Formats: sequence, C-alpha cells, structure tokens
Amino acid sequence: MNKLNTSHLYGGYPVNTNGEEEQRLDTDILEAQKLRFEEMTNRYSQCLLIRFDLHIPKDTPINPLEENKLVSRFFNELIHKCLKRGFGGREKHKYAAYFWVREINKAKNAHYHCWIMVDRHKIKFAGMYKDRSGLAGKIIEIWKRLSGGGHIQPPETNQGGLNVRQEYPDEANEAFYAISYLAKRRGKNYSKEKDERNWAGNTLGKIPPRKIKLAS
Repeated sequence: MNKLNTSHLYGGYPVNTNGEEEQRLDTDILEAQKLRFEEMTNRYSQCLLIRFDLHIPKDTPINPLEENKLVSRFFNELIHKCLKRGFGGREKHKYAAYFWVREINKAKNAHYHCWIMVDRHKIKFAGMYKDRSGLAGKIIEIWKRLSGGGHIQPPETNQGGLNVRQEYPDEANEAFYAISYLAKRRGKNYSKEKDERNWAGNTLGKIPPRKIKLAS
C-alpha cells in the first residue's frame, strides 16, 4: 500500500488536502513531483509551470499500457521536437520537466492530469487554448494528431501558466499546491501489473543546490 499524506505540508510545500479519505495524497507521487519541480526551480531563476489534462477519445477500448505509451510519445514530441528545437521563432530550451498521472472516471474514459515546466526567460506565457496560440496551441496540435481526436482540458484558472521565480517564494508554494492535486488517490488504478503505471515524468540529471525558500 502506498503511503498517504494528510498533512497540509509535504517537504515544506503546502499541498491540496483536507484530510478526508478521498483527498488523501499518495506520497510516492508527491515525492516524484517534488523531485522534478526542484530540478527546474533550482536550475533556473525563473520558471513557468503549465497545467492541462489530456483526454483519450471517447469509445476507445481501455488499454492502460498503450494509453501510457501514447502520452509518453506526446511529451517526447512536445519537448524534443518543439521546445528543444524552438518553435515559432522562440529560443531553444535545454531543459524542460514534465509529469503526468493517469485516472479513469466512472464513465471509464481515461484521462491524464499533466504539467510541464519550462525556463520562463524563454517562455513567459503559455498562450491561449481558445485560439491555439503559443505553447498551448502546440499542446493541442500534437495531442489531437497523436491521439486521433482526443481533447485538451485547460485548468479553470491560470491557463497562461504559473510563475515560479526564486525571489518570490510564495510563487513556488502556489505552484506546488496546484500540482499536489495530481497525487490524490481517487481515480487511480493501483494495479499489480508493473507496466500499468499511474504516473511518470522525466528527469534532468543532478539537482543544483536549493535556492527557493519553502513555506514556514
């Protein structure tokens, strides 16, 4: 059984839990997100965190392994063929972090809660999902093409992304609180099959010394 967190803090960051059973957070997922979050926030003085959900097309037969591979292909293209090569005249990114969790609702349609974190010196705003501009537009374009018609659900707030700047510790706290929602146990399939993962993300290498102050 995965360990659960019901505290209002994890690793010094505020997290989204009210202590109720369905809102308890999986500490494995919290720790994995914290690792990638700090790889970026300690590497760059300014980062931009972008949240979105990927939805598998309706009436698609449930196949967790293939769905996870599809999401991995999506992030591989977004980072290696878009961000690292530059797009729309933008500078190339050397590093970008991503993370996803897989959930399935009562209607049995799989969806993925995701985030990506980039160097804010190069992208200060994610763009608009409605008019498919900027990085938001690339996210929609790549997912629709690879998934064969799946849709993107942007967050209800902060669609342009969350700033995480080292001189403003509250921004790191707000951003981590937002992504801590991904660690909720509700909707997860804790399968014993090793290939049916609930979550995944990339790693960037050795983490520089911590620079951002945490919540007190």
